[in-house]
Amino acid sequence: MKCKDENIKISLSEFQYDEKLQLFRLPEEVRNFEQEYNYSDGNVEKYILSAIKRTNDLSDGSEELMRLAKDWPSYYHLGIGRSNVLKCLDLKSQIKVLELGSGCGAITRYLGENFKSVDCVEGSLLRAEITRERCRDLNNVKVFCSDINKIKFEQNYDMVTLIGVLEYSPVYALCDNKEDPFISFLKLAKSALKPDGILIIAIENKIGIKYWSGCQEDHTEKIYDSIHGYPIENTPKTFSKAEINDLLSKVGFKDIDFYYQFPDYKFATDIFSNVGDDRKQYLHNWISIPFSAYNTQRKNTFHEGLALKTLSEAGLLREFSNSFLIIAGNKSYICNKPDWVAKKFSLNRSYQYQCVTILKQNPEKYISKKKIERGN
Repeated sequence: MKCKDENIKISLSEFQYDEKLQLFRLPEEVRNFEQEYNYSDGNVEKYILSAIKRTNDLSDGSEELMRLAKDWPSYYHLGIGRSNVLKCLDLKSQIKVLELGSGCGAITRYLGENFKSVDCVEGSLLRAEITRERCRDLNNVKVFCSDINKIKFEQNYDMVTLIGVLEYSPVYALCDNKEDPFISFLKLAKSALKPDGILIIAIENKIGIKYWSGCQEDHTEKIYDSIHGYPIENTPKTFSKAEINDLLSKVGFKDIDFYYQFPDYKFATDIFSNVGDDRKQYLHNWISIPFSAYNTQRKNTFHEGLALKTLSEAGLLREFSNSFLIIAGNKSYICNKPDWVAKKFSLNRSYQYQCVTILKQNPEKYISKKKIERGN
């Protein structure tokens, strides 16, 4: 692994505001990272920037943006449903958020609409511009363009998010050739939290059922790659529940909660908490199949529905969920404890009919439906 220059550490308060781009950048004397930070979806990002610039409705759930998606990469950044990964939580609104790795601003938009203030960091200058454009009407959102490893964070934030970011630690994270890059990155994220703050992580499950049933690994696009333990070094890597729980414990997090997402965290439609026993809840019936491989064709090695039923009957459905949403830290005043077992987001319909179906157990099981309103 090529490690970054550990001596360069700049606090966010020292960043310089770029009037033209309307975002914050490193001081010019240390602004040499842009040539080496090359995470990109290619020319599609220029299209996304152009699409957002000519769109009036920039909101989370914008049907205007949705109509401009022309392929999987643009749909990933413009499509409706990216924020479901966080919508399932009961988070307090009056908090200060740090988003590490904003990408093209889909999650940033949701954060800006729902929380007091949002600082986001993105290493790619083009992606930072897109994030700023997606949030151009939100005065509570600040965009910082920098390699995360060059920032010295202060304990200012109630919540830090790593949505689809932690898995890239072997590729981009700072290391000293002694410390695990995932540990190093988690420590960096933790350094920005207030003592009673929370870290939120969304990441694929390396033993998720879709990887067994024939979907390629989402990052390497190789079938069975994560199940085989990622034979090639220095590639993005994900974890089983036990593995990532151990990582967070090593960094010093003691209070760790998992949520389980299908088809995955990217466009989560079916989300389960730890409430109840899946052997008695028939949760496999909530899950939409077959699972998509998105931009590539996939094999189908077995019947996913029957396999999910078997896992549910064995009490293992959550263990083999395709993605995890993880909350680590003191949740007492930021996130209410869930009183629900499952949530299903139904967005493949006109806005006025979009809803979330909720299975509760309090103390008897019952189901409720709630219309999805813009901005929450």
